[in-house]
Amino acid sequence: MRILFFSSNRYPHIGGQSVHMAKLSDALTRLGHSVDILSASDVPPAAMLALTRSAAIVRILFGPWLWFVYYLYGLRALFAMLVLRRARSKMYDVIHTQDPITAISASLWRGLLAGKVFLTIHGYFAYESVAGRAREGSFMWSFLQKWESTACHKAELIFTVDEEIRKYVEGFDVDSQKIVALRNFVDIDEFSPASEGDRNRERFNLPEDKFLVLCPRRLVRKCGVIYAARAAKRLRERLGNEFVLVCTGEGVERDRIARYVEDNDLQSNVLLLGNIPHENMPTLFRAADAVVIPSVTVGVEREATSISALEAMASGVPVVASNIGGLRELISPQENGYLVPERDVHALAEALFRIATENQSALVENAREDVVSNYSHIERAKEYLSHYGATH
Repeated sequence: MRILFFSSNRYPHIGGQSVHMAKLSDALTRLGHSVDILSASDVPPAAMLALTRSAAIVRILFGPWLWFVYYLYGLRALFAMLVLRRARSKMYDVIHTQDPITAISASLWRGLLAGKVFLTIHGYFAYESVAGRAREGSFMWSFLQKWESTACHKAELIFTVDEEIRKYVEGFDVDSQKIVALRNFVDIDEFSPASEGDRNRERFNLPEDKFLVLCPRRLVRKCGVIYAARAAKRLRERLGNEFVLVCTGEGVERDRIARYVEDNDLQSNVLLLGNIPHENMPTLFRAADAVVIPSVTVGVEREATSISALEAMASGVPVVASNIGGLRELISPQENGYLVPERDVHALAEALFRIATENQSALVENAREDVVSNYSHIERAKEYLSHYGATH
């Protein structure tokens, strides 16, 4: 089967969608299928520059709302031509879009392209697109929700990465039979428990003798990293300088977090490593004693089935996560991880202290077994194939 993944984001990039496409592509290829990835990285730079400059002129002359509409329709035109050229030359059986923009773009050629158009909804498109720039119910927000709805109605089948996003999509009056919740997944061979002496902390210049808490999150509001930093302050009251919180990722919250660390004299306890290439993450997980996923609800946005949480569980590292969204679909409290109320710094610090001071071998064994049984990227690829209409 010939499969095209189609995304309006650049590929590769730092983030869950990029990892999702990379690992699903890898699994499908191992199962004998042909997979290509088409993304914003394939748009000719001159075309993107022309759109950006013309949109800026529209904004000056007519204001931000017309600029917004003009820019979105311009993107649709660019991606529509991009997929038409690629799909007509390769004759794909499946065009698997990764967001509403590419779903609408591919659907424009429904009569010309042989492949069926599928759509994965990774999150809350309208809310994520206007975060901090427009309020719910505004023109911009309503316009994006209309695009989400249109994309869902045009797709042959819609995949969501957790049950809460499935319910969100049902809100667009989409036939529930057309929506399939397939949680995220992990390469269980790439992410596996550390063997004795395999912690390799020196590779990242991390202290060998401290309890190491890893927070593999982008530094944006919904990821809640500031609450991990606040929990570190409480944890220091009980563990002193015998622990370190290591944060990976970048984002608009970096200055706020760095300021909190400095103001509270936490430089010895909190390290901001910046973006780490995904191929280096297995080593970093094996170096950790605990992983924290302190995500918070922003509007309707909630953490989906976190790939980082799955990677930690597969790596045999105890996970503490907020009790929201897809995280509570992954974690059974005190059986394969810990769930705490979102934004509850005290509960976060208590769970981490418990991991630091109590034996967690049964919990991490349960977590690893759960991931191997239910979240293997190879087994999930077979599920996707069954919905594509292929035989394995």
